[in-house]
Amino acid sequence: MSTFQGSTACRASLSPREACPPAASTPARSASNESHRPPVRFSGSCSSYSVGDTLGAALAELESTYRRYFPLIREKCRRLLGAADGDDVSQETFVRLWRAGLAGADHLKVTAWIYRTSTRLAIDLLRQRERRGRPEIVGAMGALASPPPSAEHALQTRDEVEELAQLLPADELEFALLHRIDGLTQAEIAEVAAVSERTVRRALRRFDARVRTLRAVEETR
Repeated sequence: MSTFQGSTACRASLSPREACPPAASTPARSASNESHRPPVRFSGSCSSYSVGDTLGAALAELESTYRRYFPLIREKCRRLLGAADGDDVSQETFVRLWRAGLAGADHLKVTAWIYRTSTRLAIDLLRQRERRGRPEIVGAMGALASPPPSAEHALQTRDEVEELAQLLPADELEFALLHRIDGLTQAEIAEVAAVSERTVRRALRRFDARVRTLRAVEETR
């Protein structure tokens, strides 16, 4: 009896007649029958996939997403954290962007997502640091107080952001940075943060109240 040479997956996909050749005593098929025999179809591990094409397309999309959004991510993170920490947070933000599958989403939606994710990661990093003594917060508070100054003059130094991260609730600082530094509207913040606009407005009002209180305390020292 002849033996079919192939993988188990291939043999399993064949019909019993195809997988087991007839015994020697079985009359040979006629040429006519042989010509009408249906072709053997393979499945499973014997299938041929264009893995190279699929991988190439994925890499092309990754490169396109990187070129389009990573400069924005890095600029934002370096502005808040400096080069070293900023680059680390930039890489983490981009990895999260790619895993979230947002590469093909609306540009404004992706930009808002980037601003929020990078801001949250930056604040988390800053809050883990030990405070370096009594904070000098008047300038920092003024930079984010309402009404906001122009973005070019807000948060002149990264030290100010670090002090704010030690003093204020993370969500309030996050919304203030997104609204008054990155320029997102309250509606855009609400959408990307999955909260209501009312929640955003309240957070900004609480932030401003804390600004006034902390500034008053600072100025009496």
